[in-house]
This record gives sequence, C-alpha cells and structure tokens, in this order.
Amino acid sequence: MKNITAEIYLDSFFGALSLAHRLLWIGIITAVADDQGRMEDNVAVIRSSIFPYDSEIDIKEVEQGLKLFAKRHRIDRYVAGTNGSGRRLMQIVNWWKYQRKAQWANRSIYPPPRLWVDRIRTHDKGSQDIVTVNWEHLGGYVATTKEYRSVTTGYVASNEAATNPIREKEEDSLIKDSLSLSKADREFLDTKHPDWINDAIDVANSKGIHDPKYVTGILKNWIAEGRKEHAKPKRRNPQRTNKPGSQKENPSAATRNAAARILAKQRSKSNV
Repeated sequence: MKNITAEIYLDSFFGALSLAHRLLWIGIITAVADDQGRMEDNVAVIRSSIFPYDSEIDIKEVEQGLKLFAKRHRIDRYVAGTNGSGRRLMQIVNWWKYQRKAQWANRSIYPPPRLWVDRIRTHDKGSQDIVTVNWEHLGGYVATTKEYRSVTTGYVASNEAATNPIREKEEDSLIKDSLSLSKADREFLDTKHPDWINDAIDVANSKGIHDPKYVTGILKNWIAEGRKEHAKPKRRNPQRTNKPGSQKENPSAATRNAAARILAKQRSKSNV
C-alpha cells in the first residue's frame, strides 16, 4: 500500500500544478510506482493506468506533466537494461520521504538509478521468514551530498565522488549490457581492444553522463577513426641554454657569458 499524507495539499509544488497534473502526481505514487518508487517511463501505460475514464487527458498532457516533474527534480528519468535492451525508467526522488511510515516494501523488478539505495522488508519466497535490506537506514540518494542533472542527457549524476563502489560497478555493468554494438564491433573489441569499453565508460563518467548511447558513440568513433591517444607533454632539455643576450637566457649561462665579456674587455685593455 502506497502512502500519501495530508501534507501534500500544502506543498507549494503541488499547489502550483494544474488539476490534471495534480492527479497525475498522485497517480504515479499510488497507482503506477512499485514499492521502491520506480516504474517504466512509458507515457501511454501511465496515462491508461491513471486516466482510464478521462479521454480529454491525452498522452501529450501526461508527457508535459512528467517533464515538469523532472524539471522540478521530483522524478528522475533514466535508461537501464540488460542484454542490449535499453529500458526507459523513472524513479520518484523523495520516495522514502513519502513512504517513511511503510511497514513492507518488496524488491523492484527494475534496476535503480545510479547512486540510489533501496529499502526492502518482505517475506522470503516459500516461507514466513522476513527478509530485510537496509530497512533500518535511509533509502534513496544517500551516496553523495548533492545531486544534479546532466545538461547533456538529463540523467542523474553526482558532483562529488561516489562513496558506493558497489553501486558504481552495477551501473557500469548495466551500461556494458546495453551497448548497441554490432556482432562485428563486439568481436573487434573483444579480440583487439578489450579495455576500450571500460575506457569509454570512464570517459562518459568523467563528464557526468551515464547513458549507453553516449558510450556506444564513443566506441563506434574509436572503431571507425582509431583512438587518438593524448600525446605526452614534451619535456625541456635541462642542459639546453639560450644564446647570449636572449631575454629567456638560462641564469647560469647568463652569468658565464657576462664573466666572459668582462674577461674579454680586460684582455683587450691589456693588449693596447
């Protein structure tokens, strides 16, 4: 059972919504999201689940509402998948704030977004044993102190180093499984450059982008044009000195040259 408290009607975010978008917001919490606050990002399914009798509320209006929720950081829209299938999913950001009085929460069938931590309390299959995971702690985005949305892709990223290496490995594994590469490209990478996939993921992560399509683009570019390695910076030869009189003259060389000029003048005077 999903919880909504009376506080929602005093929320300024909720009060600024149109009537249709208020119903949409309540609907995705109570009728669409699973026990971890996740759901498929399928506008047609969401509309039919919440507005089965309201033909005047079309898919376009539902999509506008979801974009507004994402802009206000109430939901996160992301891509995850396995075996090459990129599934578009949504996560309600403050889910565990809304469900803080929940007594039970099943596992989700959908992979979580990056840096998200689930809370689980359920009966084990085939028995009455109660299984709990992280139930005594906060759930949600607890791996970093601040979250921001990537301007490029709209996927969640962190502006600080992640403190959950297990979650990072899970996310990288999902990206690997979701790459849209041909059989020939995969064979090329496996046999010639098995490290390129991890390197491409690292490049994307360094830019705060966690999108299989972006990583696929990097790999296809490397395969087609060759990977351009960054040239090492040239080191100056410490024994190299500039010509006498140069403004960039080596200090020790300048001293020797000045002494040589003084000695030459002295010799010149002695020969007169």
